[in-house]
Amino acid sequence: FDGYEQYLPTFSNRSIEAMLHRVPGLAARFLYLNDDFMLLQPVAPGDFFRGESVVLRGRWRDGAARARWQRWRATVSKLLRGGRAPTRVARPGQHEAQQLSARMAGFPARYFQFPHCPAPLQRDTIAEWFAANPAVLEKNLSFRLRSAEQFLTVALANHLEIARGTALVDNRLE
Repeated sequence: FDGYEQYLPTFSNRSIEAMLHRVPGLAARFLYLNDDFMLLQPVAPGDFFRGESVVLRGRWRDGAARARWQRWRATVSKLLRGGRAPTRVARPGQHEAQQLSARMAGFPARYFQFPHCPAPLQRDTIAEWFAANPAVLEKNLSFRLRSAEQFLTVALANHLEIARGTALVDNRLE
């Protein structure tokens, strides 16, 4: 967070992930794993990087269909509550954040949904996008707690790599 200390402390993993590319000495290509991951089988660099490309796991989803499903679900939920408002605040969802990230990378109608798995990232892909969009980075950093208004840097990077043609989808490995 060097130069962005005004956003500290933060408890939002989405804010923290937006700064990963700035870790001193970070390799040009790196593998990001959340704190709840364990590798249980041998892996090789080719499982995550091939040539100049990152290897992604996941599938394309229709953003409009998901939005219709969410509206239908909210309507049914409201009916079941007798028209009362929900008693708890909706948590910031992964799908919504992945959709937001996809739109930011130029995919307005669909998004590449990736599972909770290790993420191969290329530092320059992220760094260049944030250098061209500093206000977007600052907005993402401004949340002390995770917010539905935040995007996922990993999802953004995935979509940027897809747009550049530097992503391969391979779902054979789990």
